[in-house]
Amino acid sequence: MELKEFIENTLVDIVEGVKSAQERCNTQDVQISPGKVENGTYSKDYGIQKVEFNVVLGMDTGNEKTSKGALQVILSNIGIGISSDDVNMHRNSEQTTVHFTVPIKLPTKK
Repeated sequence: MELKEFIENTLVDIVEGVKSAQERCNTQDVQISPGKVENGTYSKDYGIQKVEFNVVLGMDTGNEKTSKGALQVILSNIGIGISSDDVNMHRNSEQTTVHFTVPIKLPTKK
């Protein structure tokens, strides 16, 4: 999976997950991503959140399916839907780790 695809899917899943949780908890006394939280004399804006990524990228030199020179997100550490052949495939890959933060304004409960 390419990095841009991984980032896009992750951010969209987070936003859709928040919206879904808000809808499911609509009748309960719960506020998921309330926006502003008032506590006594001050109000704190929680609308902007930081999504932190710590991603392992690799270029598998033995994988013919990978685009030449393209860095791919390596998901073998997660272990979801990955066969032992896929895990072994990454033993001969070059890997680098990137860490970055993406600010996101989550949908707020109205």
